[in-house]
Amino acid sequence: MLNNEQVKRYLESKLDQIKETYRYLLPALLHIPIYHFQQYLIYLEKLALFPESESAQLTDVLSVLRQNSYHIKRPKLYMNLSIHSFSMPKLNDNKINNWKILIENWDIKESTSLIDSHLKHIVIQNSSSNLITNVDRRAILFSTILCLCKGLSNDKWKFKEKIWLRKFNINDKIIIPDHEHVFEIQCDEKNYILAARSEQDKLQWLCLLMYIRNKSILQRELYNILVNEDAQQVLLTPDPSRYKFCAPNLSTNILIDYHTNDKSSSSSSSSFIIRGATIEKLIEHLTHHQLLHPRFVKSFLMTYKSYCTPLELLNLLIERYNIPEPASAYLYTEQQLKKFRKEYVQPVKLRVLNVIRQWVDKYFSDLVESNDNVLDQLQTFLQSIPDTGGLYQFKTSILKLIDKQTIDYQDSSKKNQQQDLISDERDQIDDLDVFLVCCYFVF
Repeated sequence: MLNNEQVKRYLESKLDQIKETYRYLLPALLHIPIYHFQQYLIYLEKLALFPESESAQLTDVLSVLRQNSYHIKRPKLYMNLSIHSFSMPKLNDNKINNWKILIENWDIKESTSLIDSHLKHIVIQNSSSNLITNVDRRAILFSTILCLCKGLSNDKWKFKEKIWLRKFNINDKIIIPDHEHVFEIQCDEKNYILAARSEQDKLQWLCLLMYIRNKSILQRELYNILVNEDAQQVLLTPDPSRYKFCAPNLSTNILIDYHTNDKSSSSSSSSFIIRGATIEKLIEHLTHHQLLHPRFVKSFLMTYKSYCTPLELLNLLIERYNIPEPASAYLYTEQQLKKFRKEYVQPVKLRVLNVIRQWVDKYFSDLVESNDNVLDQLQTFLQSIPDTGGLYQFKTSILKLIDKQTIDYQDSSKKNQQQDLISDERDQIDDLDVFLVCCYFVF
C-alpha cells in the first residue's frame, strides 16, 4: 500500500516522518478489526450452545464466518491500540509496587506503561576508531518518558536514565556493525542507539515511538477526515406530512427577499428578510435549526396577538418542539440519525425554549391574563421535558423565571414598571419589523 505512487505523493506532502509513522503504525491498527472478527466468532459459538438461541440461523452464520476465518491468521496483539488514541492497560498497584521493589532509585509517578522490555543500549565511544560497547538495559516506555534501568544481581535493577519524549526524531535505518534490530532516538541534542531482541520487538517499539512523536498530527488528520465525511452526509428532516414545519418554501406560504453581503468581497454569503409568511412558516423561521433571527423574535412576540392567541402560539411551539423521526428511520445509517438528532432536533428544541423564555421574561402578562390557562399548560409542558441532557438546565431556568415573574406580577409597582418597558420597546421598534410579521395576512 505504501509503495503505491498516489499514496507516496500524499505522504510526502505531509510533515517529516509521517510516511514512517504509517509504515509502522498501520499494520498494528489493521490487527484490530481482525481480532474483533475472531472474537465475535468465539462469542457466537458459545451463544449457539444455549438451547434458547435460534440455533438454525446461528449455524448458517457460523458456517460462513468459519470459511472466512480459515484464511485469516490470528494476529498476536502486543498492544491495545485505538485509532483515536492509546487505550493503555491499567496497571494495578502490585505492578507499581513491583517497580519500586525491583528497581533501585525508582521515582517515576506514572502508573501506566506502554511497553516494558529488555534492550541493548549501544554506545559509540570513539567514532574514528569505531569503538562500540553495548550494555543490557530494561526499558520502560510511558506516554512522555522512556526510562532506562541498569541491571544488578538477582533480577534487581537500578534506575539509570530518564529520556523525555517531547521533541525527538527516530532513525530506523541506522546500521551498527555486529548489531541487529537497531534504531536511534534523537532528542535534546543527544542520541540514544538501542537494539531490540528481535525484528518483531523493533517493529513494536517503532510503532509506539512513531505514534507518540506524531500523535497530535494523526489525531488532527483523523478529525479532519471525520468532519469532511460528516459534511458530505445530507441532513435528514422529518416527513412534511407528519411535521408541518418542514414543508418546502413556496410562494404560497412564504415571501423572502435575499440580499448579498457586499462587505465581504471574498465570500458570497447572503442574508434574507421575510416579507410575509403563514403562521407555520413564521414559527419555523422563529426556531430555525441553522438561521438565527434575534430581531425577528422580538418583533414576533410584540405583535403576535394581532393574528393568533397565546394558546394557539403555545400549541404551535409545542408541536414544533415534538419532532418526529424521519420516515423509515431504519433505512438510514446510525451516523445519519446521529447527525439529524444533533444538528436538527437539538437546535430546534433549544430555540423553541429560547422563544418561550423571552415570552415569559418580556410578556408574562399575556400568559397570566389569558382565559385559556396558558400558564398552567406551559408549566405542564416544561415539566414533561426529561431531567437529562442540556435541555434540563434550560427548562429549569424557565420554571424559576415563571416563579419570579409570578411574584413580581402580584406586585403592582413592578407590574406597571414591566408594562412601561413593553410600551417603550413597542415605540422603538422599526416599522419594517412590524411589517415583517403583520404582512402574513397576505396568505
